[in-house]
Amino acid sequence: MEAGKAYREESDTLGRFIAECCTARPLAQVKASTLFRRYQEFAEQAGERWMAQKDFPAEIERRDSATSASAPGRASMKGLNWRMSVMMTPDDASSRSPYTRALYRILWNWRHHASSPAQV
Repeated sequence: MEAGKAYREESDTLGRFIAECCTARPLAQVKASTLFRRYQEFAEQAGERWMAQKDFPAEIERRDSATSASAPGRASMKGLNWRMSVMMTPDDASSRSPYTRALYRILWNWRHHASSPAQV
């Protein structure tokens, strides 16, 4: 019985993605397309299949991880945010605030520089 539970958890790509790449934040909002793209990349790197994009928001909601929110031309998921350990790009800024976009650029540049070998 315990082995079956361990197998289900191990084969739950979406569950691992949420646990490893996301954090619950009640007021946070992430673009749905960006969240799905990152989930796809996560599954691909693990050599696993991913679910269809049309099923993705409902499955996230079913797990009580986030809720769908949409404004004209801007679908998003409320309640999730990226973990700082996840490689961020300037495009990941889910807010239209120039301050938020600038902060993401600074963090991305810092992480990119910190991960490169030291210059001697």
